[in-house]
Amino acid sequence: MFSTNFYPSPEKVARLLLEDLNLTDARVLEPSAGKGDLVDAIAKENSVKIDCIELNQDLQGVLHSKGNTVQADDFINYETYTEYDAIIMNPPFDNGAKHLLKAIRLAEKQISKPCNIRCILNAETIRNPHTFDRQTLLNLLNQYQATFSYHDDLFIDAERKTSVRTVIIKLTIDRVRTNVSDLYAKILNTVKNATLEENQKLEKSLSCFVKSNEINERVNSIKTLVYQYEAHVKLIKERFKADTALKYFESMLPSMSYCSKKSNLTQINDDIQSTRYTYWEQILQTDEFSKQLTEHGKQQLRKQMETSASMEINLVNIELLLMAVTQNSSSLCLESCLHFFKEITKYHQKEYSNNVHYYNGWKTNNAFKVNKKIIKPFDNYGRGMDASDMGLSYYNTVNPKPEFNHVRYSVREYILDLVKMLQLLKPSVSNEFIANGIGDFENETFRFKMFSKGTVHIWIKDQELLEYFNVLCGQHFNWLPSDDEIKQDDEAREIMAKEFKHYTKKLNIAG
Repeated sequence: MFSTNFYPSPEKVARLLLEDLNLTDARVLEPSAGKGDLVDAIAKENSVKIDCIELNQDLQGVLHSKGNTVQADDFINYETYTEYDAIIMNPPFDNGAKHLLKAIRLAEKQISKPCNIRCILNAETIRNPHTFDRQTLLNLLNQYQATFSYHDDLFIDAERKTSVRTVIIKLTIDRVRTNVSDLYAKILNTVKNATLEENQKLEKSLSCFVKSNEINERVNSIKTLVYQYEAHVKLIKERFKADTALKYFESMLPSMSYCSKKSNLTQINDDIQSTRYTYWEQILQTDEFSKQLTEHGKQQLRKQMETSASMEINLVNIELLLMAVTQNSSSLCLESCLHFFKEITKYHQKEYSNNVHYYNGWKTNNAFKVNKKIIKPFDNYGRGMDASDMGLSYYNTVNPKPEFNHVRYSVREYILDLVKMLQLLKPSVSNEFIANGIGDFENETFRFKMFSKGTVHIWIKDQELLEYFNVLCGQHFNWLPSDDEIKQDDEAREIMAKEFKHYTKKLNIAG
């Protein structure tokens, strides 16, 4: 009743074909379904939708009687728009090469998902590639890194017995991943083959941010990001182009229900801008720059980043933006200092009155500076601070010692912000502290002590640094003369020598 090529898949063949496959909710094609032995094995362990192809009409009837879907009768001429998660097959042994080639060609056309192919063939198909089809097949199997396992007597106890040696072939075809990998390789190759002249301008712009021995690597990284961005936006636009065409096409059809899912076509500019912003962050490596800034400085830098997101990403704009960030870095430093000055001096009532010291300024009597001792209140919902807030970890029960890393988060972040601000003026300021006791920490630049009522006392030990900070802020508020005025005006020198003798001496001016 059935053809001489009819060899139903015994249980052990099905097991070998299905091992290591996750077919949950998968769409599967069985292109030589026979009477459904392999189909039954696939459906037994998985929640799947299986499409069958079978040439023999009697076997088609068996498949239909089991409730299976028969899509066609001739796999070699089968064409479909359906995309399959897997093609699992036991094709005719005398025509196995042509059937597996067809499965590979179907999988290569898929655009949305990878396709796992599992196939059992006569071993001679692979071991003796004497025909064009077999040679073509072997080349493709090598290209897709297929695996082979050879078996003897798999059909010796089967419904149709044969002692032929067989091979189980497994491969996965993922055209999307392959295409993207090819695209990425092309990007890297373009960067690698760039001329020296193309890199020189970018190297110059980066010289303010990157160590000299790292510039070449950073240039290549930025150029790679530029090409990645171009490819990324192209893919976004292709997606929206397809969605727009689909929407317009369906609007022209007679009124009926459509199954296609529509994207939000108004979001393309938002998508591109969001993508652009992400690439600008990577290109500017804001972490390298912002780690030197206080929290206030970081906020200002983020504002610059938000503005830059409207600029297209290309090498010219990158060079311009790097120059702008370089020029603005000094103003970011000044803004960070002014933010701290205002924050510290706003506490000047009652116990915080010693935070500031008033003096007669340059053309004003309402000038003040930050004292060497600062008192900073920390709100802790009225509960004050205990030993665990002050650096004593409850986890270290054996000989517990206070550590700066265990200090309450809000206090620690404030102190580290203060360190960053002072580092803008003096890079050697350390962010490491030794513990004098519970809640009492110190380094070469300053000391701070925490109190149970929720206040922190800070003593600035480096008087030259404190003067520099006060002068910088005082000059900004026009309370103090500029450096040129100090050098040229006797009254200016007198004021500075009285209140800021270290700074005056640094300018090589006698007080």
